[in-house]
Amino acid sequence: MGNSDAFLLDPHASKEEPTERHLVQRDWTLARLSAEHLDYLRSFEPTVELDVDGFRLLCFHGSPGDYDEVVLPEDPPGPFAGADLLAGGHVHVPQLRRVGSGWYVNPGSVGIGYDHLQPDDDFRFDPWASYAIVEARSVEFHRVPFDLDELDRVTREAAMPMAGEVFDRYRRS
Repeated sequence: MGNSDAFLLDPHASKEEPTERHLVQRDWTLARLSAEHLDYLRSFEPTVELDVDGFRLLCFHGSPGDYDEVVLPEDPPGPFAGADLLAGGHVHVPQLRRVGSGWYVNPGSVGIGYDHLQPDDDFRFDPWASYAIVEARSVEFHRVPFDLDELDRVTREAAMPMAGEVFDRYRRS
């Protein structure tokens, strides 16, 4: 369960009060989801644990205890423990680092990657999908560019709120 999933189910699920822009985007999204889609979102768990041949993987959104927690590469490791590999997200920044006796990996973002250290007055999105493959105790990061013209066409055809403004953040990259 991530913060955006929780927000779709309850606009007041986050610690921060939603803005009017967020609520407009939420209404647009909910108009496109069926009851089955929402039931699927409700089935999401805050964490998922896997144990494969003694190798323990713990997956979560922000941190194991809070899907809103921000964990950036420059932050000191949190109190994560008890897994060989901790897989988180939320901040849309690819990273791999040692945490205690295990590793923390964030695959980045498939749709809205960005640098948290960039200035607010020129905020840009990365025009690529970022993901990671974990296999045989290795982590492999990938970035795949996507077609900005197609993204622009699809979001405008769907009448996505603020599509032009969002798209401009990709074009500036």
